Amino acid sequence: MRRFLLASMLALIVVHAAPAGAQSLGIAAGQQGSNNFGSNSAVAKVLSEEAKFDVRLQSYGGAGLFMPLIDEGSMDLTATTSPELADAVLGQDAFKGRALKNLRIVAVLPALYSGLFVRKDSPHQTVADIKGLRVPTAYSAQPAIQRFLQANLANAGLTLKDVKGVPVPSIVRGADAFVAGNVDVGHFALGAGKVIEVDSTVGGIRFLKLSTDREAVARMQKLVPGSYVHVEKPRPGLVGIPEPTGVFAFDYYLVAGKHVPNNVVDRIVRTVAANAEKLGEYHKQYRGFSPDIMVKPLPDGIEWHPGVIKRYTETGQWPPKS
Repeated sequence: MRRFLLASMLALIVVHAAPAGAQSLGIAAGQQGSNNFGSNSAVAKVLSEEAKFDVRLQSYGGAGLFMPLIDEGSMDLTATTSPELADAVLGQDAFKGRALKNLRIVAVLPALYSGLFVRKDSPHQTVADIKGLRVPTAYSAQPAIQRFLQANLANAGLTLKDVKGVPVPSIVRGADAFVAGNVDVGHFALGAGKVIEVDSTVGGIRFLKLSTDREAVARMQKLVPGSYVHVEKPRPGLVGIPEPTGVFAFDYYLVAGKHVPNNVVDRIVRTVAANAEKLGEYHKQYRGFSPDIMVKPLPDGIEWHPGVIKRYTETGQWPPKS
């Protein structure tokens, strides 16, 4: 399969030495330090170690950069958010006018939990409290993050006009701006390596609470369909959650290009399902991951890769059930 380097690429990592003649597999990921990079790194490691793929993990600024590469066949696989996948396939938001029609779902992965945070000694407790504060915005390399921010604000009855936006290119750069004191509020996935780094650097952070009120959730879902509020509880190793806290949540998908052969996708599905526990050891998002969640009905316009059908039929998960 074709491989090339782009100026936008941040890193190319050979995950594990593979046997001569092993099937090559290009996995695209977000910036190093981001949750997306961590989730894709875990998948890459499992596929390399357990299925003996010759894996190349490549880091980019965001889905707006790497999704087109999978669509055109230059890269093969990624774990990404359901909203970003929907935008790409349906030609919405950042992908308006350039729908990517060659992306196919391989598996549903554990949901991603994210939110807005402040320093732990801040008086602000909920998202509604940040009116007038400096907040990272724009996310030119990750346009879907801007919509996630707007959905968080909408939950609290706020809009971008209610905060002081500070443009940043990516969610990692937004976290850097928080550390530097250039913004008052951070935005990131729970448990990500960058969040742990920020927490340590600034002396502690605390995620702001979202409302579970039905109307508040409806305002959020109007901007990001399929999103919901998850109440996260304190647990060892999880920074920024000192008490039960409502946070932003949505599904994650494992996505392959249409060009990836059925037999390769079958190997990927079987390997991921057989190593769910190991994925959890490699990245926090996958802790408690059960293969039972890997199949569910997809939104209109989004398709499964035909290479998954054999495995999911064997496990009784096919066709997808509500």
